[in-house]
Amino acid sequence: MSDYLQTLAASGTPSRWNWTPEEARDGFKAAQHIAGPPRVPIGPIQDLAVSVREGSVPARLYRPKEAGAEPVIGVPVPLRPE
Repeated sequence: MSDYLQTLAASGTPSRWNWTPEEARDGFKAAQHIAGPPRVPIGPIQDLAVSVREGSVPARLYRPKEAGAEPVIGVPVPLRPE
């Protein structure tokens, strides 16, 4: 993460809160190789409910197709208020 933040600071791009939606999408795509893990083919997906103080939060368990790779839990983030 430190490398990502240093690269972002050195790039001279404006602060993200000033980006248009198109600039944000392009910036995210360009930075994926720095910030994110490599893409792996996804196998079975399991819907979960994670218990929290106020009840539960929906989540998904993504299992990779490749043997030996670790599963990842994803929590959906709403883009618009419901």
